[in-house]
Amino acid sequence: MMGLRESIEPYPEVPLYYFLEESAKNFPDSTAITYLEKQMTYSELLDAVNRLANGFSEYLSRGDRVLITLRNCPQLLIAELAALKCGASAVLVSPLLPEKELKDIAEKTEPKIVVGEKKFSEYGIFVETKPSNLMGDDDFWSIIKSSQPDPPDAEINPKEDVAVILFTGGVTGVPKGVMLTHHNLTTNVLQVLPWLLGGAAEAVRGSGSVLLASPVFHSYGHWGMHVGLYWAFNLLIVSDPRNYDEILGYMKKYGPWVTVGVPGQYMKLIKREIEGLWTISVSGSAPLPKSTAKEYEKKAGIPIVEGYGLTETSPVTHINIASIARFLGLDAPDKTGSIGVPVPDTDVRIVREDGSEAELGEEGEMQIKGPQLMKGYWNAEDPFIDGWLPTGDVAYVDEDGFFYIVDRVKDMINVSGYKVYSRVVEEVLHQHPAVELAAVVGIPDKEKEGSERVKAFVKLFDGASATPDEIKEFCRERLPPYAVPVEIEVRETLPQTETQKILKRLLLQ
Repeated sequence: MMGLRESIEPYPEVPLYYFLEESAKNFPDSTAITYLEKQMTYSELLDAVNRLANGFSEYLSRGDRVLITLRNCPQLLIAELAALKCGASAVLVSPLLPEKELKDIAEKTEPKIVVGEKKFSEYGIFVETKPSNLMGDDDFWSIIKSSQPDPPDAEINPKEDVAVILFTGGVTGVPKGVMLTHHNLTTNVLQVLPWLLGGAAEAVRGSGSVLLASPVFHSYGHWGMHVGLYWAFNLLIVSDPRNYDEILGYMKKYGPWVTVGVPGQYMKLIKREIEGLWTISVSGSAPLPKSTAKEYEKKAGIPIVEGYGLTETSPVTHINIASIARFLGLDAPDKTGSIGVPVPDTDVRIVREDGSEAELGEEGEMQIKGPQLMKGYWNAEDPFIDGWLPTGDVAYVDEDGFFYIVDRVKDMINVSGYKVYSRVVEEVLHQHPAVELAAVVGIPDKEKEGSERVKAFVKLFDGASATPDEIKEFCRERLPPYAVPVEIEVRETLPQTETQKILKRLLLQ
């Protein structure tokens, strides 16, 4: 199996746009972006970034913010890197957020420039662009066409200067702005490279591709975008992450070296014709049902590579190198269901409730430390404990050093003193042939003070049928009695984030 690499330090202290500059210098005519079948070369992409930076520069000073609220499109990447070349920070925000939440973020960050499809705030100079309008006549492209190709000479301190602010917390509550430095982000790209493709990456540098099926305003898709820039790959940008025809079309036409997807997408793809695919199928941002991983590998003939990360960690901290090794035809154990091992220079510990370190195989909260750890939250208290970041996830590590996520700490259900992990129940529900989506929560037990009952919300596959009683019986055959859902509610839809993570707090409301 591929050997573990404990350290690849020192990491270069370079700005985030360095990857693009190097790729444009070495592979100017290679395709940098494919979007809605339109393409840009690396030299064209760098030229657009430099010209936009020139146009932005008269309005920006070092440390200012540019708020970008765009769905997947080249303009998002161009605007981000242009802001960084001015010494500013890019605030990436989902355009699907409610207008009130967008306004709240603008009020918190006070951007000097806002790039988006429609004006929603009085903050900043508004630059309008439509994602599908590549090289069109809107504000965005007009600035590029009318500006000089020489970018401003901004001073950047990669270790201290904040490159990107990403707001997270939509699943748990009030969103917090995560401040990631240039060094956080470039380091995290480099931490994963030794394992993702190994030596094969250099052979296809400037000629391969990466499929960005996940939203690139999210930390996971954003990471995949910059991995592609480092390799001078063709960034296959999916315009709509829920358009499975587009995703599968890219996979079959281009055979991308890496696909950056989320569990919900793979759950949809296994219902389609996926035989013969060739791509390292990376899954992140939410737990991957083991049944989905097994079915995908059975049909496509390739494993899904599960990983783990948080917005606060730039985002990647773990990757399942056993799955990568099996994809490459190397001898490796089947570690399906594991998030893998920590990426180089990342320390991980499992702690008990009293703060002491857990034994091998013992469950506890996972805590992380490494160079990819965020600078802090925007105008909010840091969560660190002596330099360690508590993840809020219950996990354990096996004898081979592979980590497994058991559940979120807050999602654990107390049934008369028994610990019920919601993810364990969800895994069983996903095994039911009629169940497409499942979310398990704890609700108060009216008969026992301080105790909870297990409730499940499920969405069935289109055309499938199953009653709550039938699903309960399915669970009884596979779970201990106290873990079987007392209530099962079948819904037409379940509330989800852009990365298809189920919003349990909305279900509880």
